[in-house]
Amino acid sequence: MDNSGKNIFERLVRPICNSGRNVTMDNWFMSVSLAQELFGKKLTIVGTLKKMFEKKNKVVTLLCTMHHTDDFDSSTGEKTKSELLTFYNHTKRGVDTVDELKESYSVSRNSCRWLMTIFYSLLNIGGINSCIILQINTKKKMSRLNFLKELSKELCMDYMKQ
Repeated sequence: MDNSGKNIFERLVRPICNSGRNVTMDNWFMSVSLAQELFGKKLTIVGTLKKMFEKKNKVVTLLCTMHHTDDFDSSTGEKTKSELLTFYNHTKRGVDTVDELKESYSVSRNSCRWLMTIFYSLLNIGGINSCIILQINTKKKMSRLNFLKELSKELCMDYMKQ
């Protein structure tokens, strides 16, 4: 199986092809050829082409198949911020939030094996998602730390009994 970034991304978006949705991504997957290919499959994309710097006054290269003008966003009050940049910043918030949450209580370990790195990331994301699902379904507020402690106890309970 081809595990190039482009191929992985195509497998991830296969279920939503021809849906007219937009996909926001960072420079890990973004390329002009991918943008053209997905546009042909009725998916629009917006994302960075180079590493995005968070410092002010740094140049950010964005690629988008959704916005076709360079209009400025009047709702931000800044005459220098384009609608495209505002849209990108708004839609990438979920990724930024997950990245922050993954770092606060992480199971990750340093590894040269990329499969282990992916596995650790999936465990971290699974912990975040399951905490959110529990809180929504039970209407009970629980800190993520307490949730992860309870989850780990429950997962080990059968082994501890043995």
